[in-house]
Amino acid sequence: MMLILNALLLLLLEMGGNVLAFNTREPAKVCGAPGYDISNLTMADFWQLSTPGKCIHSQPTDNCTFFMAFCKQLHLPSAKNCTNASVCQENMSSEPPHIHKIGSYIDNPFTSLEANGFDAEFLHGETIVNNGIPCNVSVRVNFNCNKNINWHPMMPVKEDDPKPSYIPEPFNVTYDNTTCKYQVNLMFAGACHTIMPPTLNDTLSAGTILVLIFFSTILTYFFLGCLIKGCQGRRGKNVLPNSDFWIALPEYIADGCTFSLSCLCCNQRKDPSQYESI
Repeated sequence: MMLILNALLLLLLEMGGNVLAFNTREPAKVCGAPGYDISNLTMADFWQLSTPGKCIHSQPTDNCTFFMAFCKQLHLPSAKNCTNASVCQENMSSEPPHIHKIGSYIDNPFTSLEANGFDAEFLHGETIVNNGIPCNVSVRVNFNCNKNINWHPMMPVKEDDPKPSYIPEPFNVTYDNTTCKYQVNLMFAGACHTIMPPTLNDTLSAGTILVLIFFSTILTYFFLGCLIKGCQGRRGKNVLPNSDFWIALPEYIADGCTFSLSCLCCNQRKDPSQYESI
């Protein structure tokens, strides 16, 4: 019986060591801004806003539409040159409409700010020629705290037919012609600090693993002990391994508690002869 228990304990310890080694690997990347709730941003297929005169090489009155996807690639079936992207723009006033990829896909673009709010930065857009010099377009999206501005994502209906969700006003889009960089300022209730953790820790601590090993060992001890006792013809309470000890255990605990309380209350210790031998 003891040999079996020792073998099981060694096996459990070996398994626990493997779990510890497994959980020391580098954690998987998680898309999010620590301290903020971005769930509404990621529910939508993609987000869009329209503003005049902000497209690349556009006229001041041209209607320019921006498309953004967070924590996923932007999927616009009609835009063949907007692949592996997170942000694209379309000049709706040109014929045919001009579509530019202005931010490549990145698995986690978010950065938390010291004050309320967070940023999302998308680099490596398409290369354009600006004053005879080629440069890559990039986008920085700044989310500012406003508890009254809620974003309402359109829930996807078909995977191959993405639906746009609309970014609420107010918003502001600026373009630096010298650096080919867009700055988009948005208001978002999720950009206000939240006490909820951004992610859940899915790894087991060393203490949790030891507790699991302990209770697994106890359950194995009782299961095998009862099985062996049952095969020996024992019935009732006698089927427990070391049944006399386990039946008397509550009485031992009660005596221990009584003795401890008497010491705390400064009572005299009982004569040891008053206790039954274990």
